[in-house]
Amino acid sequence: MKILSKPVQRTDAERYIQLSVFGLAASISLTRFILEATGYPQLGNETLHIAHCLYGGVILYVGCLLPLIYSNEWAFTWSGILSGAGMGLFIDEVGKFMTVNNDYFFPAAAPVIYGFFLLTVLLYVKVSRKSADIEEESEPDVSLESVAERGQLGDFIFKWATRSRLKIIMLTGLSLFGIGACIRLAYYYSGGAELLETLLYARIGDLPSISSNAIFLATIQLWLEGIVGVLLVVSSICIILGKERIGITFGSYGLILSLVGVNLVGFYIDQFGTIAKALIQYLILYILYFYQRKFLHANIRRRSSLTK
Repeated sequence: MKILSKPVQRTDAERYIQLSVFGLAASISLTRFILEATGYPQLGNETLHIAHCLYGGVILYVGCLLPLIYSNEWAFTWSGILSGAGMGLFIDEVGKFMTVNNDYFFPAAAPVIYGFFLLTVLLYVKVSRKSADIEEESEPDVSLESVAERGQLGDFIFKWATRSRLKIIMLTGLSLFGIGACIRLAYYYSGGAELLETLLYARIGDLPSISSNAIFLATIQLWLEGIVGVLLVVSSICIILGKERIGITFGSYGLILSLVGVNLVGFYIDQFGTIAKALIQYLILYILYFYQRKFLHANIRRRSSLTK
């Protein structure tokens, strides 16, 4: 019997990592929203303070134990969800562990949390590409009907997510973000240096202290937004003209630049005010990849199989 020494990727690993990513994002977002809505209450007394990172640790440990004890598919599904949610509760309080005075609102905490989220997304992308390579090697039936029958995403999603509907969603998201960023850049520089300085200071108004570094970061963020805007507008035009592959490429580069660059700076300046924007952009990027994989790549495979 040959013993495998090389790591072998688990079946449906892509889906489990995706659930973990969603659990991580939802956990951080809901925690910040609930704390903001309730006035940041504390569970404990004058001596004790039971921080939510402790709950996160317990949930994370339960998520780790499930696949060690059970071999059912639901165990891996819940492991993905709980591990992401638990890690979200834990890392949300990273500001307390970065500062001497346990400052939960430390400005650099938000970029650290967001950076960790990005690393998890990059892991998902790597695992997803590996799954795609495995599918290509095995030459599966890539028709939407066959995928739905296998139950990967469910019949309802595949019936609703038609090519035309997904294209409308892509164009709407890309156009709104792209045109908005271009207009914002033009407006900032339309009134001269005085208006630009006023608007930049307004951007960093929520920071505990305003420095020249903060103004520099706000300027960098503004120009990165402009570059992203141009890429997304070009992407929308290409998709409208039928150049879907080129359009999706430009759109992917623009969204990745926004997620990795613009939002990373934005989380430092605006703390967690960028959460909704980042989640929407991540969803649009996912739709781009989904569209590319299920429609464009599928057509190439069909044509190549017919020529054999």
